Amino acid sequence: LAAGITVAIFLGMTVFAWTTKTDFTGYGPYLFGAILTLMVFGLTLSIMSLCGVYIKWLTMLYDFLGVLLFTFYIVFDTQM
Repeated sequence: LAAGITVAIFLGMTVFAWTTKTDFTGYGPYLFGAILTLMVFGLTLSIMSLCGVYIKWLTMLYDFLGVLLFTFYIVFDTQM
């Protein structure tokens, strides 16, 4: 099920990148900043987990932001 959903999202974003008039190729520095922010957020969650603090909604937010960021990377890389 997860593989099928992943393939569907990938194909949908690829078709979107091919057909849209919007140019996403200039978003590289912003995507780099977003991935660095996501890495620091993940490191913070890891340190909190080692200290015994586990916040489920914060982990779900981290997962959601990662999915959004890498979905946008599909569009960015397809247009390159």
